[in-house]
Amino acid sequence: MGGLPLALEQAAAYAQATGNSLAAYLALFQRRRQDLLARGQPAGYGRTVAATWTLAFTQLQHSDPGAAGLVRLLAFCAPEAIPLRLLLQPRPELADQLSPEVAGVLVPLLDDELAAGDAVAALRRYSLARPAGDGAVSVHRLVQAVTADQMPAELRDAWRLAAAALIEGALPGDPSQPQDWPKFAALLPHAQLALSDASDGLGRLASYLGHRGIYAAARDLQRTVSGAGADARPGAFADPGCPL
Repeated sequence: MGGLPLALEQAAAYAQATGNSLAAYLALFQRRRQDLLARGQPAGYGRTVAATWTLAFTQLQHSDPGAAGLVRLLAFCAPEAIPLRLLLQPRPELADQLSPEVAGVLVPLLDDELAAGDAVAALRRYSLARPAGDGAVSVHRLVQAVTADQMPAELRDAWRLAAAALIEGALPGDPSQPQDWPKFAALLPHAQLALSDASDGLGRLASYLGHRGIYAAARDLQRTVSGAGADARPGAFADPGCPL
């Protein structure tokens, strides 16, 4: 639940009403998250987690479609700080990778930093995102879950692909350059969540970890990229004295 008081209260209310243990609730939550977030009436509060954020999102969609699109994009990032300064940059080469519905909302945010700033401000007003320092924001994992769950499957896939394209496009090209390591570090958790195992972006991240001397993580990620059980390629990024 990420420590969210309303979600914890809702879980307790559901467990008490049904007579289930919290362990049973957790097991069920892992299988039926969307359904459970709509059940369990928190004491003294008229809405569930799902209802609260659905209402906020509906209002946002009418008042600021760009902000609604941004929270959909952020739903497919990791819960860690999301470096918007790296993601929301003009990327004309990505236009062909985006569905028309996504492009119509997302491209204006990429091309206009004022529009992007207005979208972030709207998310903060609706408590859908909070600042995380240095131009980054964080989104609660349950906000991400509710946002993703309530999209039709085709639209959900389109936004997931858009997030992956932006994250991969934001990764620097040369992992050996120390000045770019902060960018790799900021994007690492989001890339691990969003990118496919065979992506070039994950390969660059494995190389970055090797150049940073984080050999075990570099080895594991390179093996993921190369395929399960495949030998890593230490010569590509490792210190020769540190076997992977």
